[in-house]
Amino acid sequence: MSKLFIANSTRQQLEINVRIPETPRIFTQKISSGRQAEIGNLSAVQMEAVVRHLVKYGAVLRSNVRGKVKDFDGIIYSLDKPITENEYHYGNEEVADKAQSRSVTEAFNSALAAERANRKGGKRIGKKVEVEFVEEGKPLKGNKPLRMNVVIDESTNGATPLQMQ
Repeated sequence: MSKLFIANSTRQQLEINVRIPETPRIFTQKISSGRQAEIGNLSAVQMEAVVRHLVKYGAVLRSNVRGKVKDFDGIIYSLDKPITENEYHYGNEEVADKAQSRSVTEAFNSALAAERANRKGGKRIGKKVEVEFVEEGKPLKGNKPLRMNVVIDESTNGATPLQMQ
């Protein structure tokens, strides 16, 4: 029997539930943020079912984490040896990049909605609409909350997201 290592590079607890062949039970594994689990008590068929399930929901093989991974959700797996600290950090950076990209996209969509709401009869009321987004709660980085401005004006007819500050 080979071993399966699953690492959680997100900031929340991961719970894996898989119905595996050759047994009536559901395989369940909880993995805390920044931790990994070692699974070694499954047959080859069962291991394949768990890996197939992980991949279906965005898990990435440890050797593929170092590049830009499309639709990476923070689950890393390995069939040979434990996930290293560097691979975990690469995964964590990918998760953070995806979250920031999602934030920019949502800010862009919100600014477009605000601009459309400020029209009368389909025509612009003002020359530009500026929307500022401020991080709520306790800031993650430093003492100041993150801010993002999105400006939509008639010359660009689109949004220009500024860098997070």
